Amino acid sequence: MLIRTLLAFGAVCLVFGLGNAQSEPPKESKDIAEAKAKLLRHPLDPLSEDEIKVVRKVILDGNAATRRALFSFVTLQELRKAEVLVFKAGDPFERRAKAIYYEPKTNETFETIVNITLKSVESRKLVQKQSPSLPGDDRIAERLLRTDPTWQAAIRKRGLDPIDVGISTMPNRGYVDVKQDGSRYLLAMSYVEDAIEWGEMPGLRALINISKRKIEWIRDAGGAIYRSDTNESPMNPDRLEPNRPAPKPLKISQPDGVTFVIEGSEVRWQNWRFRIGADPRVGLVLYTVGYEDGAKVRPILYRASLSELFVPYGDPNYLMVNWFDAGEFGMNTSFPSSFVPFNDAPENAKLLPVVTNDSEGRPRTIPNSIAIYEEDGGILWRHGGESRRARNLVVASIHQAGNYDYNFKWIFHQDGSIEQEIDLSGFMATRNVDRDKDPDSLHSGSSKGVFGTLVAPKIEASNHQHFFSFRLDMDVDGAVKNQVY
Repeated sequence: MLIRTLLAFGAVCLVFGLGNAQSEPPKESKDIAEAKAKLLRHPLDPLSEDEIKVVRKVILDGNAATRRALFSFVTLQELRKAEVLVFKAGDPFERRAKAIYYEPKTNETFETIVNITLKSVESRKLVQKQSPSLPGDDRIAERLLRTDPTWQAAIRKRGLDPIDVGISTMPNRGYVDVKQDGSRYLLAMSYVEDAIEWGEMPGLRALINISKRKIEWIRDAGGAIYRSDTNESPMNPDRLEPNRPAPKPLKISQPDGVTFVIEGSEVRWQNWRFRIGADPRVGLVLYTVGYEDGAKVRPILYRASLSELFVPYGDPNYLMVNWFDAGEFGMNTSFPSSFVPFNDAPENAKLLPVVTNDSEGRPRTIPNSIAIYEEDGGILWRHGGESRRARNLVVASIHQAGNYDYNFKWIFHQDGSIEQEIDLSGFMATRNVDRDKDPDSLHSGSSKGVFGTLVAPKIEASNHQHFFSFRLDMDVDGAVKNQVY
């Protein structure tokens, strides 16, 4: 699946950046190297490993959090836009970070601002009792459900031993039919944990209160166990078809090197200028995108990033199931991934690491998390037998979220346009059903209990959608009134 959005601005500009991503510098004195590094520093540079370590230490040493706090996101607290726009290389500035963390004992989520430069806590506020999904939630839910007599009886009623049954969980926010008190919930489903004949129990569900460590309800609608058919398994070698011959090798070479330049977190290419950032929640961020028009840099975008990725399911068997991949989990915390050279990114790609945080607030570096490369863009212009080839610059980040893979690509064109392209891959979420073919009209399928499409006899891919929401702070030719058509 391919999703494209094109932002066209005539001949406008872009600025980009990320960390210290340039090649190994030539040997020089320590003083000169430090002076150059200072000049390249920018308020929008992503947090480094050392800065995240400072944030954690300041919060814990200052008793702003307990040692049991679970950190969701530690990210750059951006300076105000007006301050950034007047910043000049070498100007002094203070670095701040925002940390979101959850205290399990009190069931409270806090947002704390840390001044990294001064090594102090500037503010701490209780934001709500919820929090993004946390490691260990699924283990708590499984432990509670496995020891529950009602659940055990429901399993034995189906002729199974509870020890042979697996439990899968999914976070739930807001769609619960119990009194709301700020508790955190998981929905639990049960299945036959058998490598050969996997089985689903769509009629058995449980709502588990993680905060209070209790089961709110278990609902058993009965019904059959839908077992997988080993003959229809995609792993059945008898069903495999021979692969078609691979195409002959395609070489991508730039004998004179790449055209783009990376200095600190800024990228320059074909009059485009922009900075690269990385956020633990939304992933890749572009800052101060502009276009060089003579001696002037014309602004286009102050900030651009994903805002949310929402994936709701339309099958009532997956009661209350919807996924907020960015806000609920974090694209760079729960769903980071690395580009595989020569496969995910072409051989001429420059691959950059991203620094994020783990659940204890410590830094974690994801290698090859961002790719920057030039690609052929087809015919730029042609007339009377004379023509020029177009060139694009691609800046991409890649993420695996469960069974889905997303490749977000910001594409810069020589004609002054910017394109956001999303490659979706992975595999469909399937469930076992008791039918060998779909209804003649899928519009009437819901009345027959059909909420998806068969991909094999008795295997259904559930109906669902992917909604991509982007945050775009447009500044076309400055902070004037911009409108979107």
